[in-house]
Amino acid sequence: MNEHNSTSLTMYRLCAIAHKILRRHYSSGNNFTSLSRLTLLHILSEQPKTTLKTLSEQMLTSPSSLCITINRMHKENLILKEHNPTDKRKICYSLTDQGQLYLLNEMNKIAGHVDQILERLTTKEQQKLFNLLEQTEEIIKSLEARSKE
Repeated sequence: MNEHNSTSLTMYRLCAIAHKILRRHYSSGNNFTSLSRLTLLHILSEQPKTTLKTLSEQMLTSPSSLCITINRMHKENLILKEHNPTDKRKICYSLTDQGQLYLLNEMNKIAGHVDQILERLTTKEQQKLFNLLEQTEEIIKSLEARSKE
């Protein structure tokens, strides 16, 4: 496994752990968007006009599985499908304005629940977690920079 895929897998695992914690603490009346949908929205917000192949590589899932999610989200008007101008056989995916708003709302919901969870930690534990997350982010950025060399 190359460094980029290893980094992606590590990030995916961190997201999965965070998502699992949030699901435990989230009230039953309001459900989170699935991790795969949230990840897809996030990738498309940062990388508009992305192909299915690129998305599936970044999400570590098969194109056929991802296609089902994309088609569902396209019907919900969250994702836009466009033919690549240079190669009409390829389709590029982007977020619609509604998709951007949906992602923003979900991220705000998650941030609120993270705050509630963090309130249960002592100030020392919060600082330790914050420092570890900062260090993790620095290491991941370093790995990504090396993989581009």
